[in-house]
Amino acid sequence: RSARGRCSSSPMNRVTGVSRTMISCMPWKMDQESGKTPRVVGMGLRDALYVLEKAGFQVEVRGSGKVYRQSITAGQAYKRGQHITIQLR
Repeated sequence: RSARGRCSSSPMNRVTGVSRTMISCMPWKMDQESGKTPRVVGMGLRDALYVLEKAGFQVEVRGSGKVYRQSITAGQAYKRGQHITIQLR
């Protein structure tokens, strides 16, 4: 079972750290409110699209499976309507 599976199944949560005794989850909403690009690497297509479109991105998808690369680095500032490409495998 993955660490992400132990957080709420909502795409609004993401794993921010894992140790032997604790998995810390942080609501993605905090990134959105700060105007920083969310990290979607490791998410499935459905969750990644939800998070990015909710943030206001125009999303281009390449491949299938889970996200392994995003064209805008997580944490980087962005503007609504900006284009982002996610690559899945």
